[in-house]
Amino acid sequence: MKFIKFLAVAALTALPGVAQAQWYMGADAGVNFLQDSDLKSDAFNNDMKVGNDTGYAVQMHGGYGFKASSFGTPRLEGELAYRSSGLKSLTDIDGKLSGHTSSLSLMANGVYQFLPKSKWHPFVGVGIGMSRIGVDWKSPNGKLVDDTDIVFAYQGFAGVSYDIAKNWELSAQYRYFGTQDPEFKDTDSDKVKGEYSSHAILAGFTYKFRK
Repeated sequence: MKFIKFLAVAALTALPGVAQAQWYMGADAGVNFLQDSDLKSDAFNNDMKVGNDTGYAVQMHGGYGFKASSFGTPRLEGELAYRSSGLKSLTDIDGKLSGHTSSLSLMANGVYQFLPKSKWHPFVGVGIGMSRIGVDWKSPNGKLVDDTDIVFAYQGFAGVSYDIAKNWELSAQYRYFGTQDPEFKDTDSDKVKGEYSSHAILAGFTYKFRK
């Protein structure tokens, strides 16, 4: 909570410099590690365990970078991201499993980028938004679950960017992403309640629309 207040204060103190603010946009891609999770189903008395394969994440972002102080630059941005991970295992289900779990999210982020006079810029950020969680799981006997749910989402991230040219930055970052527990219907119309929590390592670029 203290960190969120810090970002808000940093953004507000930069408002007198809005006339010198710059737009920016960028994209990132990398590996996504969806945590193994518990699954509650009306069809089973005990919780089931879901195992996930390593997947991928891609995202686009764009926003404002406000006037920099000697300490750093606050940013406000929007982000569209997609994550997908394959189904690896499911308790009490025999045979080869297939399918995936996906997340399509729309987020609003607050970012603070440090060391404005250096070519290297560490940064931290937090975000909130919504995510469409989809599951498409199959066993040798057919589909198990094929459904979606839209839930509240949140994230935190940290990384470093490097100025490769006047308008271009390359970056690398770690990102944690989680959601409210999604609920689905299986092929027998029984309610299924899951979890979504992931870690990603991303590399990307940002283009700044400087004059």
